[in-house]
Amino acid sequence: MTDQFDLEQGIIRAWGIIDDLKECNTMEEVKVVQEYYNIRFENLWATFENVLANYRLVKVENKGSDAY
Repeated sequence: MTDQFDLEQGIIRAWGIIDDLKECNTMEEVKVVQEYYNIRFENLWATFENVLANYRLVKVENKGSDAY
């Protein structure tokens, strides 16, 4: 089950874009990093959606309590 800790780790990994771009020497390298991070951010968005879905599921199972 995807949880908020998976989301947090994804966000932290996404910050790596700054250091990765600093290492680029050519526009071709920038394009490669761009493609890589596009995939990374798509995965991060999917993680976010899963966390929300899991949160809603827990809320329903706990009859609306704030147990999550």
